[in-house]
Amino acid sequence: PGTMGEPLVVWDFDWSLVNENSDVYVIEALEGHGGPVWTQAVLQWRESGGKLPGGWTALMDSCVENLWAAGVREPEFTEALGGIPMLSGADKAARLVQARGVDQRILSDANEYYIRAILDAKGLADGVFSSVITNRGAFDGPDGRLTINPFHPLGAASHGCPHCPSNLCKGAILRQWMAEVSPSKVLYVGDGSNDFCPALLLEHPGSVVLARGAPHDRLLEKCTKSIADGTLKGTVVEWSEADNGAALLQTITNFLNSS
Repeated sequence: PGTMGEPLVVWDFDWSLVNENSDVYVIEALEGHGGPVWTQAVLQWRESGGKLPGGWTALMDSCVENLWAAGVREPEFTEALGGIPMLSGADKAARLVQARGVDQRILSDANEYYIRAILDAKGLADGVFSSVITNRGAFDGPDGRLTINPFHPLGAASHGCPHCPSNLCKGAILRQWMAEVSPSKVLYVGDGSNDFCPALLLEHPGSVVLARGAPHDRLLEKCTKSIADGTLKGTVVEWSEADNGAALLQTITNFLNSS
């Protein structure tokens, strides 16, 4: 995959490839709904107005530190992650792209360990995605605990993007990928406001932004406004979980079938 002039498919992960926020899902799977670790995290996030030093990524690192202190170890994390739901349309679409030999990649605000554990559990780990760019997640902390760190290290020069959180500018990564493989067209699957930056880069004829509908529709809202004012050039297609991802699968099928 990735020779000159071939299509490229890029997936966001949470609420896109999987039908959940993996950060929240794993905490609730491990301590139950409304447990102490999550309750404390929500309080911290609200009190900071969403402006904690290190942002959401640092908050998740603190959550897994608290879970570790409560006795949760790698096997429990891995088992919990394996249960995350996935829409059948997304599952089939990822397998279809692989079967067609088309380059597909993941660009996510989750973390390496969560994504690897989930892809393993879903049978999507081997050769399905040529690259996964996300925050760092590894069992390399004190006592071997899981740590979650931003892709762009804290304190490094800011990536300076007005659209993206400090941990990762998705547009910068997509720009690198496009420079590497010169794709003929790009399809991007996403849901959140952090998917807007890469969506703005999709100018090739035939490129598609698959933007999820309500309630996970911040990307769709931003794209709709930007089409109106001419800043977004690609085609935007709405998809949702109402049809179990059927529209998502159909759009990806059409994208692969059109020259």
